[in-house]
Amino acid sequence: MFGMIMSTQDSYKETKEILNVTVFNYASIVNEKNKNNIFSYIFLKSNEYSEPIMKDYILLFNGIKYNSDISENKFVSEIIEMKIFNLNNKNCICDCDIFQDIEKYNENNYLWDKVNNNFENPKNIRFDIGLELKFIHEIYNEINKDIADYSTILFYKNFIYFFKDDIGKKSLGFSINNGITVSSFDFENEVDPSFLYIYSNTAKQLFRTKKFDFYFSILKNSTQNIFLENETNYVNIIENQLISSMRNFNIKSDCVVFFSGGIDSMILVIILNQILPENVCIYLINTSFLGDKKQFDRKMGILAFKELKSNYKNRKFIFIENNIDNENILKNIKIIKNLIFPKKTPMDLNIGMTLFFTAKEASKFSPNCFVGTGADELFGGYKKFRKDFTKLKSMIFDEVSGIWDRNLGRDDRLLSYFHIEPFFLFLDKNLIEISLQLPEDMLINQNSQIYGNKYILRKILIKHGFNRVAGLIKKAMQFGSGAYKVSSLIFK
Repeated sequence: MFGMIMSTQDSYKETKEILNVTVFNYASIVNEKNKNNIFSYIFLKSNEYSEPIMKDYILLFNGIKYNSDISENKFVSEIIEMKIFNLNNKNCICDCDIFQDIEKYNENNYLWDKVNNNFENPKNIRFDIGLELKFIHEIYNEINKDIADYSTILFYKNFIYFFKDDIGKKSLGFSINNGITVSSFDFENEVDPSFLYIYSNTAKQLFRTKKFDFYFSILKNSTQNIFLENETNYVNIIENQLISSMRNFNIKSDCVVFFSGGIDSMILVIILNQILPENVCIYLINTSFLGDKKQFDRKMGILAFKELKSNYKNRKFIFIENNIDNENILKNIKIIKNLIFPKKTPMDLNIGMTLFFTAKEASKFSPNCFVGTGADELFGGYKKFRKDFTKLKSMIFDEVSGIWDRNLGRDDRLLSYFHIEPFFLFLDKNLIEISLQLPEDMLINQNSQIYGNKYILRKILIKHGFNRVAGLIKKAMQFGSGAYKVSSLIFK
């Protein structure tokens, strides 16, 4: 699925403008369902089929349920119907203190105002906001047990409910224009994955309530350390969790790695090599701007490819030199800018260009793509982490819990455009929880300038014989690929 939209009649004019641009530029198929002046759309490429589920509710769902024969839409719709039955019988069982974290969107200043349990909206339209929010909490709790990467929009009884997975891997946002438009692209405000949202189409008001379990869990883990006898045990724990998390993706066929030849992409290949059948091919897409041999990522990618072939002789690796010229950039730059919106900084554009052209090439080989996003945030990859070692864990927690806003929505829109499914191994919830319990010196080794940041990932590389890669300095995607150079020349 490329994307989805749900809007109220008040916002239909703005939605039609989005539709016209989307159908022209992105999607070849649009499936539409309308109910009670709520308009719903799913956007598809030509080789897939899906449509909004419409019964006494409308459901739009974008996600993957791994290791299951039942379709994601069927699984989620069964949850919805069970919870609707409970709601109608006033049998909501959510036991959280729902009123401790309710906020109402203020259209005047675009901020969120606290709501207390004596809530009565100014238009004198009464409704049981507590009951509605318990309803959405229960739906979220059930979906969250079995599906890790998703976004969902639900319309029922004049309320629109929407939220995304705990990390925020899927793009979803909203725009307020008299009514509301909730969409996976072309929106003003990205949905915060730490909240659940509810819009009253009667009161014309948007509310949100805080999620509890996951963020409390990782915050708690960031203040606790596991203590083992030696460094090797820590390395084995993280590698075993990487393997376990990778197995959950249930990949059995050819796949693609966005491959710079650096630490993160090499870890992905090492873990994939351990779990994939020997007859499965791993494609390594290496994107370079301004000449195929000049950029850092190309040089490192070629060296790493040779080392992989030498170390894993039974595995078929195919290294793809993906060279992007200025003509290709100019031809696609408008689409790239539209896809990264509401992000629009030069850095977002540079990263967007690299991901866009890498995804375009990757789509020729497999829909299953592995991206190293999250490794720097989770394992202390940035230079700023070395400045104050006493605050390392809290800084890492902030980086991980805020990655949805900086990266993930933007990246999902770029990758979904080519109908590929990105897998973010380093953002697996189980991996996050255990990594936040590592001692600080397993994340950053203050005594080593070479192996300092992402220390434990470097030790995994050394364990598997990739000492050269383990000693590489960090090079951000936009710099390693040369995207920043070409954008500064073309758009100066």
